[in-house]
Amino acid sequence: SAREGGSSFIENSLGTFDAGDSIDILRKTLRALRQNCGYCGIPLERKSRKLCKGCETVAFCSRDCQKMDWNGSGGHRNDCKDAQALKRDLL
Repeated sequence: SAREGGSSFIENSLGTFDAGDSIDILRKTLRALRQNCGYCGIPLERKSRKLCKGCETVAFCSRDCQKMDWNGSGGHRNDCKDAQALKRDLL
């Protein structure tokens, strides 16, 4: 799974984002996060992906992947509120 190794998907993707970066860079980074399932990593079609309703940052290929990521150790549950706060502060 994409979760192995202990680092969060959002942390890996946004870890280099700095408050001085432009909003366009943030939007491009968020768009890139949605290209693959946040749990299993498979490429996603725009029309078939399922965005997290809380932060709208991470996409999943299925409800099963979303549930496993939410409930797993180091999963999206830990990142969702942080992602919501980041979006609120920057957008």
